[in-house]
Amino acid sequence: MKESEAWRGIRDIHTSFHHGAAEVLTLALGGRREDAKALLSGEFTDRADRMLKALSLWKLDMKTTASGASDRAET
Repeated sequence: MKESEAWRGIRDIHTSFHHGAAEVLTLALGGRREDAKALLSGEFTDRADRMLKALSLWKLDMKTTASGASDRAET
């Protein structure tokens, strides 16, 4: 199966998202609560927003691809 550009983007953003989550957790468990909170409300939130946007774009891409395949099957 061919990977879509949207899926490749999601995979990369998802990896970044989890690296950010690990960084927040590491700071919090290391007693750097304020740093963890700052990262959580800043960069981590940005990563989460990018992840949600990428998922929305992927969903649209999947609908478009499925619709195109359906149209071709009818001809």
